[in-house]
Amino acid sequence: MAYNILHNTQQEGCNLQLIKTNEEKINKMKFGTAFLQTKPVEKLLCIGISVGILIILVFFLAIGIVIYYSGRCHGTTLTDTQLRQMMVAINQESPDNSDRPKESTSESEVDTRFDSTTHDTTRDTSLTRTIGGPTYIRWGRTICRNDTELVYDGYSAGKKWNKYGSGANYLCLTKNPEWGDLQTRGTISELYGVEIDAPDVADSLEVPCSVCRLLFRFSLVMIPGRKTCPKDWTVEYWGYLMSESSLYKNRMSTEYVCVDNEWEHYGTTNNDNAVWYFTKGMCGSLPCPPYINGKLLTCVVCSR
Repeated sequence: MAYNILHNTQQEGCNLQLIKTNEEKINKMKFGTAFLQTKPVEKLLCIGISVGILIILVFFLAIGIVIYYSGRCHGTTLTDTQLRQMMVAINQESPDNSDRPKESTSESEVDTRFDSTTHDTTRDTSLTRTIGGPTYIRWGRTICRNDTELVYDGYSAGKKWNKYGSGANYLCLTKNPEWGDLQTRGTISELYGVEIDAPDVADSLEVPCSVCRLLFRFSLVMIPGRKTCPKDWTVEYWGYLMSESSLYKNRMSTEYVCVDNEWEHYGTTNNDNAVWYFTKGMCGSLPCPPYINGKLLTCVVCSR
C-alpha cells in the first residue's frame, strides 16, 4: 500500500513537470507566432531600435578605450590656463623667485646664476623643468616676460665693423665669465660690445641682452616688418630690425637682429667697434605698397 502511494505521488510530480514544460513551449510558440504576425513596419522599427542601441553602446565603448589609451600614452593634458596657474603658484612658493624683480633689474646687481660657489645644481623644485620650451635672446633688455624664465642677462657682442673674419652672428655674453687655462699667440678671433648708432635716437649706446626660456609655449619665430603676431600666437617682444650698415664699402655683413623697442643701455663709450644700425625697406624688387621706401622696419618675436 505504501508502495502504491509513493508510486502515485511520483507519477503526479512527473505529470505536473510535463505540463509545465508544455506550457512554456506553448508560450514560446505564441510569442514567435505573435512576432511573425507583427506588421512589417513594426518589425523594422523594433529591429532599428535594437540596432541603434547596439551602435550607441559600441560608440561609447570605443570612446572609453581611446581616452584610456590616450591617457596612458601621453599623460594628462593641461590647458595653457592651467599651466599658467600652476606656474604662478610654484613661483610664489619658490625661494629662487621671491626676490626677482618682474619689470626692472638694477644695473649694479650681480647675477649669481653662474657663480659655481653658490649655485645648487642638484635643486629641481620647479615644474617648469619638465614643461618648459626653447630659449631666445631678447636684444636690448636685461629682463624677460613675467611668464618666461630669465636664464641670464649680459652684453650684446659681435665682430668689429671693419674685420673680414670672425663670426657674422651676434652673441649675448654673460656678465660673469669663467676662464680656462689655455693661452695662445696664434691667430685669434675678436668680440666687441655692440653699440646702437642713430644720432637722433640712440647715439652710441652699448646695449645689453637677456636669454629667456619659454615656460608654456614651444615654438618661436621672429617676423620682420610686424609689431603683432598671428592669431593664437603670443608677443614675446617687438622692436626694430637692426644690422651692420650697408652704406659703407668697408663694412662687413652680419645677421639681422630684432632689438627691443624699449632698449636699455649700460654705457656710451662711442668706440664704434661692433655697431647696429636701423634697417630700412627699399622699393624696387621689394613691392611698395605694402612697404614704404625708406621706412624703418619693425620686427616681433612670437611664440606658441
